[in-house]
Amino acid sequence: MGLKSTSGMGYGQTWKSITRVLGTTYYNTKGKPIAIVINNGSGSTNTTPTINGVALPPNYNYAWTTFIVPVGGNYSVASTQPGGQVWAELS
Repeated sequence: MGLKSTSGMGYGQTWKSITRVLGTTYYNTKGKPIAIVINNGSGSTNTTPTINGVALPPNYNYAWTTFIVPVGGNYSVASTQPGGQVWAELS
């Protein structure tokens, strides 16, 4: 059985500006995968997302970090530059 068009990521979801704290664990309770985008405010920042306990490779010296959190998943983010991040979520 295939997926319904209404169950796909992005359908019925919108981008929202959100406030998050580095090192804090957040949970996806939305019922669909969510996308997180972080503007680090600097091209010299190393940012490492951890999703469901698995650390993604850090994005060395890039101003943007993007990742997807599965349904029921959790995430946290570490950065070499605390503060100054701008976060958005597709949910």
